[in-house]
Parts: sequence; structure tokens; C-alpha cells
Amino acid sequence: MSFYNHYSRYTDVAMSMMNAPDIVGEPLPPCPEDPRELWESWMTRGWFKWESEGYPFWANLGHTASYWEYRHLPNFHFFHYNDMLDDHAGVVSRMAEAANFEITLEDRDRIVARTTFDHVKSKAKEMDASGDPRAVVFKGGAEGFFFRGTNGRWRDMLTEGDLELYEQAKVRVLTPECSKWLEEGGPVY
Repeated sequence: MSFYNHYSRYTDVAMSMMNAPDIVGEPLPPCPEDPRELWESWMTRGWFKWESEGYPFWANLGHTASYWEYRHLPNFHFFHYNDMLDDHAGVVSRMAEAANFEITLEDRDRIVARTTFDHVKSKAKEMDASGDPRAVVFKGGAEGFFFRGTNGRWRDMLTEGDLELYEQAKVRVLTPECSKWLEEGGPVY
């Protein structure tokens, strides 16, 4: 739903930037009005011939799978939005540790307070007034970019057939372990 929200809110300025004369490949098509139409394309075709999903942007599942293969390396760290919703402070601490930053509890708490969805969205008007690029890229400016910040909105929109397209894409692209993490979050082994 975030993907649909962003894509459907691209302004003419954004579309002209993405479809500049020097782009490689086909121009980015306008976002379909029906989110389910976008879903079907996203789950069943790729932008590049080596992808089997992700059209008209990137192979989201394929991108995750490509990193998943290297999760055992010490410089790869996986952070999931669900984990931030469940334990924001814990995830900030893990990020600092992964980046070899020592932070105090006060630093961590300040970072947590400034990185909640509600706090960032509350700054949207300031971002638009300051000339933040989202003001011209998204209809509604930064406020249009920071829409809801919730998970699960798709449940009221997608049909069983739509969800089957996702299940088929998962089988094509992801290992069961990667699929579970992508859907739920949690520790990565």
C-alpha cells in the first residue's frame, strides 16, 4: 500500500524526471487507478528480463532474496518495520551497534522520539516550506509522502486470487525462511 500511495501520488514533475529523454528502457507508465491492477503487474512481471516480479519498478522480492544469501556476513544487517513497531528502542540500539556507534540511553531515546512515524509526519509542513524535493515530487508534498505508516491495509483490498499471485511469486523467488522474515520480521539467522 505504501508503494501504491507513493506511485499514485507522483506529480507531473516527478513523472517527467523519471521519464527524462536519457532514460534506459521504456518510460515509466502512469500508475493505474486501481491498486489491484498495479498489484497484478507487480507480482507477475519484472521490469528487466531477469526479474519475475516487481514491474514497473524493481523486483522487491528478488532484491530481498539477493541480500538474504549474504545474511551470514558480519556487514549485513536486516531491519524490519514490524520490529521497529514492536521494539523501536531495541532496533535503534541494534542499528547503532551494527554501525559501530556508541550511544547513550539518552541518545537512543532522542533518536526514537525523532524517528516515529507520527513525529516525522508532523514535520511534513516544515519540509514542504523548506523546499524539500517531496513538495514537488508528491501530490500533497511531504504530507502526501508520509501517508499512514501502518501495516496490513492490503487485507481489505486484495482478493484471494490477488494473494495467490503473491504466493506464486514467493515460491519463485524466496526461500521459506526469507519469506517468513519478509512477512513478519524478527531475528535473522
